[in-house]
Parts: sequence; structure tokens; C-alpha cells
Amino acid sequence: MARIGERLRGLLREAGLQQKEAAELLGMKVTTFCGYVNDYREADIDVLITIADFFGVSLDYLTGRVEERTTPVYGFIKENIDLIRGEMSYREMSEDIGKRLNNKAYSEIFTPECLEAIAKGEILPASEHIKYLAQYAGVKKDFFFRKNDAEDLKNAREEYVLTRQVQKIEHLSDDLNEFVRDPDNAGYIVLAEKLKKRNIDPDLLDEIACSEEEFLKLARLYRLIKNKGIDPNNVSGFTLKPIKI
Repeated sequence: MARIGERLRGLLREAGLQQKEAAELLGMKVTTFCGYVNDYREADIDVLITIADFFGVSLDYLTGRVEERTTPVYGFIKENIDLIRGEMSYREMSEDIGKRLNNKAYSEIFTPECLEAIAKGEILPASEHIKYLAQYAGVKKDFFFRKNDAEDLKNAREEYVLTRQVQKIEHLSDDLNEFVRDPDNAGYIVLAEKLKKRNIDPDLLDEIACSEEEFLKLARLYRLIKNKGIDPNNVSGFTLKPIKI
């Protein structure tokens, strides 16, 4: 009868995961998980269930009681692919991945045929590919290793956005950190986000509006100029008051 460590080593190889990476996804200490993998630490039943669910195998298979799986490895990934896809076709999802990740190469990696095969459990995505899919879906990587519904997806996306915002603040310099945390500067931060979302090059706007109405007028004017094929660098008249930061 196969030992748990032997099963884990095989599942890790098949999934293309390092022990450290699997431990982090499972929310365990690396030393604890390595103990299970190397058979010098025994897991209680709750931990075994968590690990079995993570890899999408039965508890009997994980503990070596049976030789055949009742479910394929990465059992929840296929369900979550279709959950994220929603009403889109696989082709639409493939194209959307390239757009959201700002690189058409990702659409070539995640072709409609590839996405459908993953959703059917016919192929296993590599760990690196799951990372890209998580970025696309706006969720953490561990989302793919548990059973979810539409409400779980909504909550996971909100948590992901919050985590990213905190990470951005933590990586700012002390001066910028203080600026971002000041409630009086919230309007400037919103304005900067809108410039980015509308693909407006801030370098073209030496003096930008500090009110929502003025900003929208400026954005519309910029789009109008661009759509008519006029070089914005040759257009003067942006004479609004500059923001002092």
C-alpha cells in the first residue's frame, strides 16, 4: 500500500508544483507540509481532506487505500474555468484573456481548444498557467483549488482588489504613502486612475483639471482630437489650472 508521502510526491510532480508553492496554496507552513511529503509527520483527518480536495483526489487514494482516483488531479480547476467563463464561449474567453492581460500572446496560449480541454479535465494546466488565469479572473491563485459558486467568485475578486491596493500602498515611498493615505488627496488619486483607464498619456497634459466636470471635458476633447487623426502634441489650449502635488 502506497504511503501518503509517496502519493503527495506523485501528485506534486504531475501538477508541476514545488513543495513550498503547494504549502502556500494550502495555507500551511512549508515545514509542516514537507513533513507530510517525506512521511515524518502525520496529518489529521481534516488536513488530509483539505489536501485531497486541493489535488482533486479521493481520501482513499491519498492515503493509499485504493490505486485508482475517483476524480482527476486538480479536480476543481475545470469547474472554476467554466464559472469564470460565464456566458462567454471559449473563443470569446480566449480573446478576452489577451485583452485583459494586455498581451495577445496569452490568447495564443489559452486557445479556445485549450480552455475547453481544461474545463473538461482532459489536460492539466501548469502552475504558471494557473497564475495567468488567476490574474485574468482577478482572483488569487488558490481560488482554482477549491469548489466555488458565483458568490464565491464575487467575493474572491473583491478580496483580490483590496489585496492589490494594500500591496501598492506598502510599496510606495514614505512621502507617497503619506500622500495616498490623506483623505484630502482622494480626488487626485481617482483622477490618476481615470487617466490610466482612458489610456490618456499624462505627459500630454501638463495642466490638468482638478474637477470631475473639467476632467470629463478634457478627456472627451482628447478622444475627439485623437479620433480625427490630429496629433495631440500640436494642439494648444489646455489652459486649466494645474494640480499642485
